[in-house]
Amino acid sequence: MTTLSDIANIIGGLVVGDPSLMINGVSAIDNGKSGTITFISNNKYKKFLDITKASAIISNDKKLIATKNGIIVEDPKLAIVKVLDYFSLSEQEIGIHESAQIDPKAIIGKNVFIGPNTVIDAEVKIGDNVVIGSNNVISNGVIIDSHTKMHSNIHLYPGTY
Repeated sequence: MTTLSDIANIIGGLVVGDPSLMINGVSAIDNGKSGTITFISNNKYKKFLDITKASAIISNDKKLIATKNGIIVEDPKLAIVKVLDYFSLSEQEIGIHESAQIDPKAIIGKNVFIGPNTVIDAEVKIGDNVVIGSNNVISNGVIIDSHTKMHSNIHLYPGTY
């Protein structure tokens, strides 16, 4: 599972409350579930703040969540998209397809998925929790940061960061 602090790092936010709180998914504020994180970006949803069962809330207003666990960010809508993406990655298959070709000098992070017919050249650095779809070419020296999701049929040329 993922801590509130982990999520704050992914979305570039400031934790309010317990940074070690475990979060296992996302829910809507009006149908919050324990163990999940939600967000508020519109005042019309304030009425759900006191009744949501979500364990944490993403907001751009510290006063709104001062007595709750949550994360303060500049743009809650963008942040929740990143969180949804993160949790969709954690449900993804992890591993390297047997048809993928990876140079032994490439550095591959943890919890990575590399799809069929993908070629990864020497000195490529791939961070943790990365998903790379099928039929991709990742050329020498490319760096792919953690929590990146690449779809299929992409060529990243040398020196791409």
